[in-house]
Amino acid sequence: MKGNGDKLDALLFAPLPPVADGGFSDRVVARLPAMPERAAWREWVPVVVTALLLVAFLPVAQLSHSIESLSYGLGSSLPLAMAALAIALTGAFARTLAD
Repeated sequence: MKGNGDKLDALLFAPLPPVADGGFSDRVVARLPAMPERAAWREWVPVVVTALLLVAFLPVAQLSHSIESLSYGLGSSLPLAMAALAIALTGAFARTLAD
């Protein structure tokens, strides 16, 4: 079975020969409008402003207490521990089968 998978991988990853289109692709690409330059600050400024507003207006003491009690409850949860164990064992078994 492994030999067939290797052959399929080789076929799928092999580069395709170029298609003769008489320069059509080059003409289409030349007619495309140039992409405008994007200012980098437009990506991170809204994130920073939102984070600052959240920190300024959230009740930090109540939020930290809620997170603490939730994380303690999740950490000592038997069903969650069993699910994590099942995922780990499934991954180990799948790796064993793959090798």
